[in-house]
Amino acid sequence: MEGPAQPRRPERPLLHRGDCGLCKAAGYLSKDEVLLTAEQFTELQMCDICQPWGVLGIPKLGGA
Repeated sequence: MEGPAQPRRPERPLLHRGDCGLCKAAGYLSKDEVLLTAEQFTELQMCDICQPWGVLGIPKLGGA
């Protein structure tokens, strides 16, 4: 019996900390780069597991 297909990626872009075990980091962003990216991609959300907003010192982006 097969189960339902699950998407390989979240429906919305998800920002992780560099050391998050849920994501293989492709690169690192500065605080300013994150804020600029959030302005350009309003659907950007932050991982609730690694909570990158704390390290960056900014409010949590995205809301569900």
